[in-house]
Amino acid sequence: MSALHLLSLFNTPLLLLGPEQSHVDRFREKYIKNFELAEEILGIEPPLATFYIWLEVGDDIEFTKRLYRDYNLKVIAGSFLGREEMGSGYIRLALVYELKRQERLFLE
Repeated sequence: MSALHLLSLFNTPLLLLGPEQSHVDRFREKYIKNFELAEEILGIEPPLATFYIWLEVGDDIEFTKRLYRDYNLKVIAGSFLGREEMGSGYIRLALVYELKRQERLFLE
């Protein structure tokens, strides 16, 4: 079963909660499309339980600064998230931006 299929299965339990949940469906669809785009362009395997992906970028601090300066895109440098340099060289990117913005980032 693919990660994208698993994400779509989360919809069923939400219907049992009662009140309006259409906003949840809209966000879920947005995230699924962003993961499909990342899978197509970057060749990554979408994670099963999060909307974050980890990308190897070399100098994670400089790359993080450049994304913010040039694209107003906020990511977290892996150096801040791991002990003993474990996250160094990677960024954590949340796939929550609009599809066109994600695509522009992936292609550059």
